[in-house]
Amino acid sequence: MAFIKLFKFQESTGLLKKEYEKGLRRAGRIWNILTIQSQTPEILKNSMNLYGSTMFAKDWTTSSISSVQMAMCEFAKKLTENPSKVNKKDIELLSSYNLSDKDISQIVQIIAYFNYINRVADGLGLEPEQFIDEKGYKTK
Repeated sequence: MAFIKLFKFQESTGLLKKEYEKGLRRAGRIWNILTIQSQTPEILKNSMNLYGSTMFAKDWTTSSISSVQMAMCEFAKKLTENPSKVNKKDIELLSSYNLSDKDISQIVQIIAYFNYINRVADGLGLEPEQFIDEKGYKTK
């Protein structure tokens, strides 16, 4: 059970209702990760726009993703696990794959967003969806 009041679809108005309606069209239901953000519909809207622009392989370490995608995933791992260790060489490595400063900025923001939203979910007591196991993988 969440530690704060969450607004259900039936209670939603304005921007929150619009975002919930988008969620219904996209997935056929309102996921918990949306309702945990229901107190701040502006952030919900922006986070869904950001989420919609990202997708990576389920297990990037053994997948057949491109070398640039592999570099981005390695950078994401470092930024997530050891943010104070990120340095200019990491950025230069990303640049060597012809990623622009704008691309790199977006990569950092997307990584930071996912780190942020997972902490929001954990910090506010969001329970995982029924179909996700304790490691975050989809169950049958």
